[in-house]
Amino acid sequence: MSWKYLGSCIDGERFEVEGVDVWSREWIRCPGEPAEIRDPLYNEPRTFSVYELALVGHRFRFAAGEFSNCVWGFYAYEA
Repeated sequence: MSWKYLGSCIDGERFEVEGVDVWSREWIRCPGEPAEIRDPLYNEPRTFSVYELALVGHRFRFAAGEFSNCVWGFYAYEA
């Protein structure tokens, strides 16, 4: 299991995955499935929570967390 960096944004700033703004949908938390990632800027290890978004016809699994106050990073699950 690996996680691909998608990008980052300020809290509430439009950020799209598969054409959908992540802030416009409810995030469904996947308990017990932390994502071990690396900060793309400082290469520091981090642990982010894993979520799903209900999209048309499927669910999109992603990891998200704050790199710093109100700066969110997003990662996509790669099998």
